[in-house]
Order: sequence, then structure tokens, then C-alpha cells
Amino acid sequence: MISRNYRIRVSHSDNSTWFLHLDAVSLADRGYYLCQINTVPPISRQGYLEVVVPPNILDEETSTDVEVNEDSPALLRCGAEGYPAPEIRFKREDGLSIRYAAKGRDGAVASNETRSVGGVEKTVGVLSFRTVTRTDMGHYLCIANNSVPPSVSKRMVLNVRYREPAVYVSHQMIGVYRGDDVAINCTVTAYPRPVVFWQDNLGKMII
Repeated sequence: MISRNYRIRVSHSDNSTWFLHLDAVSLADRGYYLCQINTVPPISRQGYLEVVVPPNILDEETSTDVEVNEDSPALLRCGAEGYPAPEIRFKREDGLSIRYAAKGRDGAVASNETRSVGGVEKTVGVLSFRTVTRTDMGHYLCIANNSVPPSVSKRMVLNVRYREPAVYVSHQMIGVYRGDDVAINCTVTAYPRPVVFWQDNLGKMII
């Protein structure tokens, strides 16, 4: 064995099977290794050692919470490194389908871009909305996977500021006997959280 690396050692069994041991394998150990029998002429075989790296989410390349106005563009970004190159995909945490762009209508477009950095592959995934709607608001998961376990994920929030609140009243008219109690229900959907108040038919606020 020709090596000055103390992490590398050789062992054998019954003088016919020899083993090359590498402790604490690093990316620098990736490459070809040669086994040679000192006959005349020498007989040799070589093999390649591939070093894989599980995916890791890069916080500096990944979006945190994103807040935009309704009908404005939005972009969710996620970066990961590993070897082989990680593949990044997005999914909604609530299990609903992402509104991807179809022919002739707006929606999200997903893309991945990969480059080599210091022996590992770095992938940046982007989920881009040309215009967001209130239905796009929610919690999203960025998932990085390169078939080397474990896959990793990071959660991000897309908040959409409503142009105007949506108001729903279940019954336009409610009948009740005089002296009975009654509850009138009004559902308001909006972001940011709206201030809701009631008025009587004279426009006076009910406290």
C-alpha cells in the first residue's frame, strides 16, 4: 500500500483476499483505487469509489415567509446541496394541489437549476406565480431528495393580502318569537385579520 494517510489501512484473510479500509470517508477520497499483484508482468484491477452526500437545505438560499398583494407576482425559493444532485419539489402542507399554470391560464411554474460547488451539487428550486390569488395562500413544503436518505424539507408560508374581504351570511332573513334569543351568523374571510363590527338599520354601531 502506497499511502501516507493514517485513515487508510490494509487487512487480509488467508493471504488470498485483501481489503482496503478507509476510515471517516470524505469527498477527497472519491476516485479510482488500484489493486495490484506483483507478478511478472504485474496484474492489476482498478475500481472507482463514489462518495455520496445526503441532501441538506441551505437556509441562505431558501425563502422564509412571503407576503404579497392579491393579483401580484410571488416567488418561493429553495436551495439544497448534496451528491448526487438533489431534486427539489414543492407541495402544500394542507394536502391541496398547487395551482400550476395550464395552457391559457395563470398559475405556478416550478423549475430546478443545478451547479457543482466544491465536490457537491447545489440545486436551487423556484416556485413562481405570475399572479397569486387568495386560494394560493397557505403553508408550503420544499422537499429535497437525491435518493440518499434521509430526504429533508423546510416549511414556508405564502400570505396573500386580500383586495377586499369576502363576507358570507348563511340566512338573509331569520324569524324569531318576541322575547326569544337569536344568533345571527356572519362569516368574514380576509388577510390581514379584519375588524368586524355590527350596525343596526340606522347605521348605529352595536357594542
